[in-house]
Amino acid sequence: ADAPATAEAITESDDAHTLAGRVGKAIANDAQLVLQIAKGWDLEDPFTTESLEDLEDQFGGALTAMVSAYDRAIYQ
Repeated sequence: ADAPATAEAITESDDAHTLAGRVGKAIANDAQLVLQIAKGWDLEDPFTTESLEDLEDQFGGALTAMVSAYDRAIYQ
């Protein structure tokens, strides 16, 4: 018989199916994309996934705006 799932495993699995879990994953993905775009930039402030996620928390839509601006600059 299979061992019963732990509460932690159930919570992690359920989190992927919640709105908060999906939004968190999307923000992390956007942060990674912005880091790839900005590779080689010389910035004074720490430029990490965590700092970009904090930026998104403070200014919702900031990461999407950065990616959109980059996309427009590259393809237009």
